[in-house]
Amino acid sequence: MNTIGEGWNAVFPIGLPHFQINNSCGEVKFLSSLSHEDPGDLTLPDRMLGFPDTVLQTAFNIGHYGNGTDQFKAKIDMREIQKKCLNTCKHSTPPNN
Repeated sequence: MNTIGEGWNAVFPIGLPHFQINNSCGEVKFLSSLSHEDPGDLTLPDRMLGFPDTVLQTAFNIGHYGNGTDQFKAKIDMREIQKKCLNTCKHSTPPNN
């Protein structure tokens, strides 16, 4: 994982899954430029929550016994990640843009 500093940039090839996260509670401004006026949006972690357990077990080498997939799904659920972030920064709702 890379940390991008002020004035830096990053280029993501078309179709490459990527993410951005603010590791602090400070304000961050982010500018993106896309190759199409309507590039679409796919929240991969939320999409993966609907995958059959056997697919997740094979793709991510998750234990085939017990609740391995339940734990994995809890870790990638964006709603849970957002709740944790809001709690850490002591916000009840996401700050307005």
